[in-house]
Amino acid sequence: MLEIFLLLLSLLNPEGRSQTQVGKGTTFYPVEKGLNNGILGCTGERWVDPIIPYCASRTIPCGTWVYISNLSTKKVSWCKVMDRGPYGKYDSSGKWFNAATDRKAAKKAGTTPRTGTYRAIIDMGSSVSNQLGAKGLARVKVRWWRSNKLAPLLDRLLLPNG
Repeated sequence: MLEIFLLLLSLLNPEGRSQTQVGKGTTFYPVEKGLNNGILGCTGERWVDPIIPYCASRTIPCGTWVYISNLSTKKVSWCKVMDRGPYGKYDSSGKWFNAATDRKAAKKAGTTPRTGTYRAIIDMGSSVSNQLGAKGLARVKVRWWRSNKLAPLLDRLLLPNG
């Protein structure tokens, strides 16, 4: 059933095929830890409910729905890009740091927000990580469509109280 929906989504997309990234996804818990609770994300929506399937991406446009596959468990989930990130990078010793906020570590590692190796391609909220069976870092495939004309339909279908 899901494959049929993906095919229909691809056919209805005026800009053609989906785009895909393969890399590592990280789990983060901003709402559960009170870090982003009630703060506006890049979509203008508030992060208040841990069951909302949300994620953060540096490159995918805000408000875009993405289809994530955990390559280890073969489980899949839909989620909405509601924030920017992840900004974790590795230094020469293999330790990671937040390149957006830890300027001292970035300088020591000889990196800037535009250079260096990022730790992951996407940050996944806890509900998405639980659906995927992912803990911490997981190898994932992220797929999205450039057109956001179907976003209101996906909001109604995939969000609780949508």
